[in-house]
Amino acid sequence: MSLITSNPSRTNSYIEIADLIASIYDRITLIDNSLSDMASALFFSETSFNNIEKNKLYNTINNQKTIIYNANINSRDIRDMVKKLQDYTFNTYGDINAFYSNNSILVKQTFATLSAEIGYSISAGNIET
Repeated sequence: MSLITSNPSRTNSYIEIADLIASIYDRITLIDNSLSDMASALFFSETSFNNIEKNKLYNTINNQKTIIYNANINSRDIRDMVKKLQDYTFNTYGDINAFYSNNSILVKQTFATLSAEIGYSISAGNIET
C-alpha cells in the first residue's frame, strides 16, 4: 500500500470524481421525483380519466420516466462507480477516512451515503456540512 497522503492533483481528481458521482445521483433522483410528482398531480386532478387528453399526457409522462431511466445511469450503476472508486482508494492509500483526513477531503452527503451503502462508512468529520 502507498502512503496515506497523495499528491494534490490526485486529491483534486478524487474530489472532482466524488462530487460528479454525487451530482449525477442527485440529478437523476430529482428528475425521477419531478416526473413522479407530475404524474401524481395529473392523476389526482379534477379532470376525469375518461378524458383522452389526460390519459395521453399521463402515459407520456410515465413513458418519459422509463425512457430517461433506461437511457441514464441507474442507481445500481452509480453504486458500482462508488465501489470501484473506494476499492481503488482503499487498495492504494489504505483507510478511507485517514486518506480523507490527511488530505483535507470533504465529500458531499450524497456520496457519503452511497459509500456507506457499499460498505465504506465515512466519518462525519469528512462530510461537507
